[in-house]
Amino acid sequence: MAERLEVFDFPKHGRPYKYEWKAWADGQPWKLVHGKDFTVGIETMRTNARSYAVKNGYKVKTAIVDDGTALVIQFAVTEPTKTSK
Repeated sequence: MAERLEVFDFPKHGRPYKYEWKAWADGQPWKLVHGKDFTVGIETMRTNARSYAVKNGYKVKTAIVDDGTALVIQFAVTEPTKTSK
Protein backbone atom coordinates (compact mmCIF):
# COMPACT_ATOMS: atom_id res chain seq x y z
CA MET A 1 0.00 0.00 0.00
CA ALA A 2 1.16 3.54 -0.68
CA GLU A 3 2.76 5.45 2.18
CA ARG A 4 1.35 8.83 3.23
CA LEU A 5 4.05 11.39 4.00
CA GLU A 6 3.68 14.39 6.28
CA VAL A 7 6.18 16.40 4.27
CA PHE A 8 8.52 15.86 1.36
CA ASP A 9 11.13 18.21 -0.06
CA PHE A 10 10.95 17.77 -3.80
CA PRO A 11 14.26 18.26 -5.62
CA LYS A 12 14.53 21.46 -7.59
CA HIS A 13 14.44 21.08 -11.36
CA GLY A 14 15.34 23.45 -14.10
CA ARG A 15 18.25 25.77 -14.43
CA PRO A 16 19.53 27.92 -11.59
CA TYR A 17 18.72 31.61 -11.47
CA LYS A 18 21.03 33.80 -13.56
CA TYR A 19 21.00 36.60 -10.99
CA GLU A 20 21.56 36.77 -7.22
CA TRP A 21 17.87 36.90 -6.30
CA LYS A 22 18.28 35.06 -3.01
CA ALA A 23 20.87 37.56 -1.77
CA TRP A 24 18.86 40.52 -3.06
CA ALA A 25 15.71 39.28 -1.29
CA ASP A 26 17.12 40.03 2.17
CA GLY A 27 14.68 42.88 2.84
CA GLN A 28 17.18 45.66 2.15
CA PRO A 29 17.06 47.98 -0.88
CA TRP A 30 19.54 47.08 -3.62
CA LYS A 31 20.67 49.27 -6.52
CA LEU A 32 21.35 47.15 -9.61
CA VAL A 33 23.29 48.77 -12.44
CA HIS A 34 22.61 47.78 -16.05
CA GLY A 35 25.68 46.17 -17.64
CA LYS A 36 27.22 45.41 -14.25
CA ASP A 37 24.56 43.56 -12.25
CA PHE A 38 22.24 42.55 -15.11
CA THR A 39 22.35 42.47 -18.89
CA VAL A 40 18.69 42.42 -19.95
CA GLY A 41 16.67 45.57 -20.53
CA ILE A 42 15.69 47.49 -17.41
CA GLU A 43 11.94 46.83 -17.83
CA THR A 44 12.69 43.13 -18.33
CA MET A 45 14.73 43.11 -15.12
CA ARG A 46 11.85 44.81 -13.31
CA THR A 47 9.50 42.11 -14.63
CA ASN A 48 11.97 39.41 -13.58
CA ALA A 49 12.04 40.83 -10.05
CA ARG A 50 8.24 40.72 -9.90
CA SER A 51 8.19 37.14 -11.17
CA TYR A 52 10.77 36.06 -8.58
CA ALA A 53 8.70 37.73 -5.87
CA VAL A 54 5.49 35.95 -6.86
CA LYS A 55 7.19 32.55 -7.11
CA ASN A 56 8.87 32.90 -3.72
CA GLY A 57 6.27 34.58 -1.52
CA TYR A 58 7.59 38.13 -1.59
CA LYS A 59 6.30 41.56 -2.48
CA VAL A 60 8.77 43.74 -4.33
CA LYS A 61 9.16 47.48 -4.78
CA THR A 62 11.10 48.72 -7.81
CA ALA A 63 12.28 52.09 -9.05
CA ILE A 64 14.23 53.00 -12.16
CA VAL A 65 16.94 55.52 -11.27
CA ASP A 66 20.05 57.22 -12.67
CA ASP A 67 18.45 58.24 -15.96
CA GLY A 68 17.24 54.71 -16.63
CA THR A 69 20.58 52.97 -16.10
CA ALA A 70 19.87 51.39 -12.71
CA LEU A 71 17.05 49.65 -10.88
CA VAL A 72 16.44 49.77 -7.14
CA ILE A 73 14.64 46.72 -5.74
CA GLN A 74 13.46 45.80 -2.27
CA PHE A 75 11.76 42.53 -1.37
CA ALA A 76 9.48 41.92 1.61
CA VAL A 77 7.83 38.72 2.80
CA THR A 78 4.11 38.68 2.07
CA GLU A 79 1.62 38.12 4.82
CA PRO A 80 -0.26 34.85 4.58
CA THR A 81 -3.73 35.31 3.19
CA LYS A 82 -6.70 34.50 5.40
CA THR A 83 -9.11 31.96 4.02
CA SER A 84 -12.54 31.29 5.35
CA LYS A 85 -13.53 27.75 6.21
